[in-house]
Amino acid sequence: MMKIGFDAKRAFLNISGLGNYSRNLIQSLVRHQAEHQYHLFTPRLNPDFFDPPQEVIIHQPAAFLERKISWHWRSFRLHDAMKKAEIQVYHGLSNELPFGNAPEGVRQIVTIHDLIFLKYPQYYPVIDRKIYTAKVKHSCLVADAIVTVSEQTKADLSAWLPEIAEKIKVIYQSCHPRFSEEITREEIIQVKKK
Repeated sequence: MMKIGFDAKRAFLNISGLGNYSRNLIQSLVRHQAEHQYHLFTPRLNPDFFDPPQEVIIHQPAAFLERKISWHWRSFRLHDAMKKAEIQVYHGLSNELPFGNAPEGVRQIVTIHDLIFLKYPQYYPVIDRKIYTAKVKHSCLVADAIVTVSEQTKADLSAWLPEIAEKIKVIYQSCHPRFSEEITREEIIQVKKK
């Protein structure tokens, strides 16, 4: 059994996009790899977006200041929480890993979804671009493995940081099981009428 941790902020706080990716991945692993122990690290819970499987263990900031300044906890204090929980593998699901060195024995994975903030900088305020650039670059350099969700993101990342190219693996996003449910001919006709 492995103790696997996830940055679950997006799972609880984003209704679409990165939230869907996080929720689907966590739920699939719990369902299909039940022999492992799963730990979700999040600054806040939102059961309207995510009602996690009962089997997972949820970690939130304990100190008042860490709860109020949750970005600081996620960026600079999460390694302490990982060490306390004896995490063996930690997966940053949305382009980032905590700053600093991971606790001894913790392997880190990061999923990079895109580099839009670099490819189309005109759509991002300067400060956001600087923050995203620092987070993604740091994460890719310290990660033991990097997941991209497309060949294009792998190519963009390899061109930007050639030294990390060998750590990149393309793993396409999963799809929620509801999209593979069979629908009746009558339902198709009703949708077409609408």
